[in-house]
Amino acid sequence: MQNKITQLKENVSALPLNKKVLLGGALAVGIAVSGYTFHQLSQPSYVTMMTNLDQTSLQTIIPVLEAEGIPFTVAPNNATLLVDRDALQKATNILAKHGLPSKPATGYDHLSNSNSPYMTKSTEEQISRQILEENLESSILQLDSVHKAQVRLAVAKNSQFLRDVEPSSASVVLTLKRGQSLNRSQINGIVKMIAYSVPNLPEENVIILDHTGRSLSKGNDASLGNGGTASEHKLLIEEQLRQKVVEVVAPIVGLEQVRVNVEAKVNFDKVENTKEEPVPSSVILSQQSEKSYDPELAGGEGVVGAVANQPPQHASFADKPDSMANQQQSSGIRHLKETTNYSVGKSITHTIQSSGRVEKVNVAILFDRTQFSEEALPKIMETITSLAQSSIGFDADRGDSIDVRAMVFSEPEVIEAEPVPFYETQIAKDAMAAGKWIGAILLLWLLFWRPLMQRILPGSSAKEENPDQVPDLTADDNHVQNQALSLSEQLSTEATEAEFSREMTKAIELMKTKPTEAQNVLQSWLLEISLENLLGSEEENEAHEMNSEQAESKTDESDVGENNEK
Repeated sequence: MQNKITQLKENVSALPLNKKVLLGGALAVGIAVSGYTFHQLSQPSYVTMMTNLDQTSLQTIIPVLEAEGIPFTVAPNNATLLVDRDALQKATNILAKHGLPSKPATGYDHLSNSNSPYMTKSTEEQISRQILEENLESSILQLDSVHKAQVRLAVAKNSQFLRDVEPSSASVVLTLKRGQSLNRSQINGIVKMIAYSVPNLPEENVIILDHTGRSLSKGNDASLGNGGTASEHKLLIEEQLRQKVVEVVAPIVGLEQVRVNVEAKVNFDKVENTKEEPVPSSVILSQQSEKSYDPELAGGEGVVGAVANQPPQHASFADKPDSMANQQQSSGIRHLKETTNYSVGKSITHTIQSSGRVEKVNVAILFDRTQFSEEALPKIMETITSLAQSSIGFDADRGDSIDVRAMVFSEPEVIEAEPVPFYETQIAKDAMAAGKWIGAILLLWLLFWRPLMQRILPGSSAKEENPDQVPDLTADDNHVQNQALSLSEQLSTEATEAEFSREMTKAIELMKTKPTEAQNVLQSWLLEISLENLLGSEEENEAHEMNSEQAESKTDESDVGENNEK
């Protein structure tokens, strides 16, 4: 390893300045690309940990995660916290250990934590109002369709004078669950609950909004009760009638084998009638009687005698005829007028017919006939018709109709779940994550680092190009071979120049001493050897010289020493 480092230093130092600059730039670019690649591959995979967080909760959670060194990020909406997939369980345990996210303090918490005996009246009112709001919110959350509720109250202050008492008001914001809604009856129930829970709060001062800002507490028609609008009231009647029919037909044919539709004609006209009638029985209020007498018409009045002075007899209850005087008086009446005043009473009837009256009902019943035989089917249809008529209050005079049909239901097509592709499994995802690292390392090595090392260490490329020519050697032989290769590379240029100089010197001396022979040799070369053969012979000579140099470089240490002396 030390030899390779030394060889690397020598090769770099032997390079000219411009190549050193290019090599340094390439090395810097390679390090930057490798670092950026590893940085991108080492980025954590974030998953959602918490949602709907407020700023206060984030300010308490973020320092804890930073202290523990857990990678995290906050979504652009500033309400969602994302952490590294591998650290999700650790982050959950740490936040649970610190009691985060903490819930806001409730009114009961303020009440229990207030140890001061000098609490002001305004503070007590605020705490009591907060407790009342929280109780109303918890009551509204009992509804299945409500996900979140927020109640705000403006409670009027009490006064000794009724005319100075202002009515209270309340506002409610509801967050409904996805795909859920509240009907008119539920909304009216919320309004009444809030109105009855707060003093001096009329129902019209309660406003309810949903999470989209749409007002839910709209005024409804009092004549329809809790039905709300006319269409809602009609749907409510149809649903009630349909449910009644299903309850009596489902035990016969099965709940999944029957379909019922109800169409009701509802009259929403409001009619008022007023009727006055005299009372048959009469009562006498007063009587008047006027009489006038004529003395000439009166008869004799009798003779005064001893009979008139006798004492009266015992009284009796038997009816006696009028006395003679009365008879004489009645016989002397000249004019008689009697007036009787009667009290004649009357009856006033005011009738208001409520709207939403059902005028006609049409029912359609469809059931599966596969579970009944042909003989029993007519009787079953007759039974279903009779039960449906009794359930809806069938009235032929108003035009009600019931249509019962028996058909064969088509079975729903069973759709098999598609198998999960292999690339979506966890094993494939882990393999892809590992493959990214391996692929990045291979690409960097093949495209950048390997060519760069070949530039710096040219001997390694020659060794890789001819692996069959290198025999198996021991450790000592490898050491000797490495030294020989390095020496041959250093002396290759100098040896070639020295050999060329020696050959040129010999040729010049030969031409001086033996000019005739040299001329004959030159003419024979020009006549017998073509230019191509001459070039080929030169290439063969160069190859022969290279092979001889390689053979000399593979000798023992003594031969290497002699080459150094030469």
